[in-house]
Amino acid sequence: MSLICLHGHGRIDIEERKLCEDGAVVGVLEICTFITSIGDFKTHKKECSTLIRRVKLLIPLFEEVRDLKLTISEEDLACFNALEAALNNAKILLLLCNTGSKLYLVLEQQEVAKQFLLLAAAFRQALNKPLSLDISDEVREQVDLVRNQFQRSKSLEDPLDAHLNSELLSVLSETHDCSKDKLKGLADMFKFDTARALMKELQALDGMKFYMGLHEGVPSSTWALDGIPINERGFDQLYALLNDLRSLFPSEELEQDGPELKKLQIAQRAGVEKASMQPASPDAGIDKGVLNIPDDFKCPISLDLMRDPVIIATGQTFERLCIQKWLDSGKKTCPKTGLSLPHTHLTPNHVLRSVIAEWCTLYGVEMPKKRAKGSQCSPEDKAAIDELVKKLSSPLSEVQRNAAYDLRLRAKKNVDHRSFIAEQGAIPLLVRLLHSPDQKTQEHSVTALLNLSINESNKGRIMTAVHRCDRTHRRGFEKRLHGRPGKRCSHALQPLPGGCKQGHNWRLRRYSCPGCTTL
Repeated sequence: MSLICLHGHGRIDIEERKLCEDGAVVGVLEICTFITSIGDFKTHKKECSTLIRRVKLLIPLFEEVRDLKLTISEEDLACFNALEAALNNAKILLLLCNTGSKLYLVLEQQEVAKQFLLLAAAFRQALNKPLSLDISDEVREQVDLVRNQFQRSKSLEDPLDAHLNSELLSVLSETHDCSKDKLKGLADMFKFDTARALMKELQALDGMKFYMGLHEGVPSSTWALDGIPINERGFDQLYALLNDLRSLFPSEELEQDGPELKKLQIAQRAGVEKASMQPASPDAGIDKGVLNIPDDFKCPISLDLMRDPVIIATGQTFERLCIQKWLDSGKKTCPKTGLSLPHTHLTPNHVLRSVIAEWCTLYGVEMPKKRAKGSQCSPEDKAAIDELVKKLSSPLSEVQRNAAYDLRLRAKKNVDHRSFIAEQGAIPLLVRLLHSPDQKTQEHSVTALLNLSINESNKGRIMTAVHRCDRTHRRGFEKRLHGRPGKRCSHALQPLPGGCKQGHNWRLRRYSCPGCTTL
């Protein structure tokens, strides 16, 4: 079974590579920990719980190898590589039963069940390899126990899954002639008791179609689950069924849940916690709060929103320019895991790029584009930004305030605007406005600087400008900002001794507070 990523990190290819006593064992332990945290399965619950229980029994083996820093022979290396591959496959299969479409999982119930048997065979084969490690008798006995359990594995058909499969096939065979009572009965059996539950199933089905290679722009040979057939006719039938089931709920209820479910779809595809997908509060509006970029959308090197995500040999995803620069400098390890790279091929992560594009559309942020050399700003935008930067030096407070606000919005929504605004010299002027007597001007200036700092190249410019800012003004600004009772938003300058480059001891810091939700 090849691997797909249900959380937007792309395909993971397990290569024969040297197992580091620390890094690789820690990586395997992380997979085990992740597996044991998965729960609430939609189908094949017995197989899932049995698999998780057996993986838990293997954890002491990896912990002992890590803690004792045991030397690993070539034979042990083969065993660990095979176990790592099996664990990754287990993670994918468990995630499929956890986040996949319940309708599709029931429809392909027997094929999914076969994957559990194949997975048991993979674990059995890996554990049959002789272990020469100097591990304790207790751990060795536990490994033998797990091997014997996988040896005795057999298909565990869940009666409920079988019943659901029978009822689903019966309804699908009747196509559009199915009565409303029968549709209602099917909805009850699958627990589609609310419009939200039905719409979430629709999003899950769309997600499975996306990852199994039936989505435009995603090659099936890359994203398919070998062994689980891509049932195109089945997808069409299930979409038609969901459309019929929609008639069971009022249209206004479906429309009301639409925006929230769109966010859930994006979060599901990217593996992002729902909390990080929350929009600004209705009274604040999108342009008055903090726009949280999900961590999975940021390059681990630059921490910027990725425009061209690529996957390296370890399965980690990075911005192409950043990882290419890393590799060009002669480094042959993964920046995130520290593991050696068996090769330096970069694979485009089309799925993640598509999800980032959806997120940008949802939140009104311009999707980062692959940039050619030179600025991508249009002549009109350049002229407008140049005029706004000039207005920051206006003697009129209102003109300064409006200019800072406009730059704030441009810096938030457009990657190229952030670069061009900085190139035009706006940063020192915005720093000066931090001690403006006008409170709104202060807030717009701080927020504009924070938005500009999303670009890694702008951070040094901001640090330099802040460092040169008159100390009296800095202290006066902080006193005014933090000394006001009942202040809702407290974005400010915070002293961070020894925490900055080149001896700079001031840094822009975003304080978290309940009243501040968007930039």
